[in-house]
Amino acid sequence: MKQYFKIEASTKNGIGQLRITDYIGSSSHANSESVRMLVDGFLEAGVTRSDVYINSGGGSVFQAAEIINELKRLDRVTITVGALAASATTRILAAFPGGRAYRNSQFMIHKPSIDTKGNEDQLQSDLKAIQNLTSDYRQAYANISGKSEEEIEEIWGKGDYWMNAEEAKAFGLIAEIIKEDSAIQARDIAVMTACGCPHIPASTAPKIKNDNQMDRKQIIARLGLDADATDEQIMGALATAKQKADDVDNQKAQAEANAKIRAEALADRAIADKKFTAKERDTYVTLAIANYDAAKTAIDALPSLPKLSAEINPHTSGADLAARVGWTLDDYLDKDPEAYAAMLTENPEKAKKLEDEYFKSQH
Repeated sequence: MKQYFKIEASTKNGIGQLRITDYIGSSSHANSESVRMLVDGFLEAGVTRSDVYINSGGGSVFQAAEIINELKRLDRVTITVGALAASATTRILAAFPGGRAYRNSQFMIHKPSIDTKGNEDQLQSDLKAIQNLTSDYRQAYANISGKSEEEIEEIWGKGDYWMNAEEAKAFGLIAEIIKEDSAIQARDIAVMTACGCPHIPASTAPKIKNDNQMDRKQIIARLGLDADATDEQIMGALATAKQKADDVDNQKAQAEANAKIRAEALADRAIADKKFTAKERDTYVTLAIANYDAAKTAIDALPSLPKLSAEINPHTSGADLAARVGWTLDDYLDKDPEAYAAMLTENPEKAKKLEDEYFKSQH
């Protein structure tokens, strides 16, 4: 069972921290769009460097390519490989040379592949796409390894080409080997097995204690495993259960974020349509998050607010208006504060200019 792509982010000492794990890319799961949003956040905070931890058996070649594009918006990206970097994941490594890995990290390159179906025209189109991708991967591996494209073709021509950390360093996928082992979990072993890794490191997953056989039996029964399940099978099932729970949490968080964006857009349109003022925005956003359709119906029923200028001094003469041309913020506040209040809503640019001039005069 695939463990779907996950990404976590934080900052430390002004450097962004990204963790990319498991299967890369799925339209219904987190993908390169998540990377884009996190990079946006880094850049908005003035963070232009990132340390990226990757532990993945690969996935969508198109998503991997877009992840590369998003990460290249940063000035510097340093990659650390966990237990595994295989397939499309190694294309990311090739885009950011100078990375590092643990002594027991495993690597695999092979020709990229895509799913395809359809009539002969579609198949011909997809064939051209995969030929382009294969050429891109071949060139990338040739560039980092110093080998010719013909040598790369020979290396992967027989199928999956596996490397340990020393071999990956010699190949150019990484530049440094960390002098300790990466933690190998049950799910890492499951992914390596599924990928056909010929040399699977020993698991460092914690053992399930046998002190209380009743607890162990209850855990096995709850997970739906056979009574003679091994520790690794139990840990793998627990990891899968946690992943499912994480997926539910992620979907809920995304739904909440989408609801907030939708509610804010509704409120902003209503303000533009003069349904209510900006001071009431948060109230209507909260209502729309709770019940969008009801909030929209209520907002649509609101009459448009009359222009304040039509109600404030409606009989102001042309001469009076001409006299106000040179008014400062002090003049408005002393002589006609209501007109200034109207300006904040109807002509915020002019109001801001008056404020800027006022504060400039204070220095």
